Amino acid sequence: MTSSMKRDGDLDGPEAELSSVVIDRTHLADADLDHADLTGADLSHVDLSGANLNRAYLTRADLTEANLDHANLTGANLNRARLVGADFGHAYLVGAFLNGVALNDANLSHAHLNHANLTGADLTGAHLVGAHLNYANLSGALLSQADLTAADLTGACFDDSTQWPSGFDPTRRSAASAGARSRVLAGPVSSFRSQDRRGAGSSGQQGRSGGDEVGQQQRGGNGQE
Repeated sequence: MTSSMKRDGDLDGPEAELSSVVIDRTHLADADLDHADLTGADLSHVDLSGANLNRAYLTRADLTEANLDHANLTGANLNRARLVGADFGHAYLVGAFLNGVALNDANLSHAHLNHANLTGADLTGAHLVGAHLNYANLSGALLSQADLTAADLTGACFDDSTQWPSGFDPTRRSAASAGARSRVLAGPVSSFRSQDRRGAGSSGQQGRSGGDEVGQQQRGGNGQE
């Protein structure tokens, strides 16, 4: 799709097709974008606080310094998205796909990242105070200079390439090294397979929005595009 401008009134309704658009509207607070296709969209500096982006497709989207405070991104596909300086405070990212994302200096304080896939994500300088990272996949993630004060890492998976803040011991927070990775991969999110919605179709499993268990099929769910 050729990039185009979208204005007020063009973004209503779930499953909206908005791939590659440039949003020139700054306020999308509480918008219903359930299952919306925002692949490659420019949403930088947009106010999406409280928005419903449940299982939305945001692959390669630019959300630089966007406001997603209290937004619902349960099961959303944000693989390779640019999220530098974005505000995800108290947001629901349960089961979200965040492979290779740029989250430098982002605010993820008290965000719900349970079972999220953060493989290779750059979280340098990110604020993760009180974040819920239970059973998240942090293999290869860059967390140097990140603030993990009171973050819950129970069951989170990491490997030798994961970079932690100086002096931080993830095992003291009940995180699991690569040897226990199979326990994470057996979770409700890891079995998803990449599927192109425009291809043969998708057959999702029902998930509970905002809950800790998400079951659905996502395009690019395993980092493939």
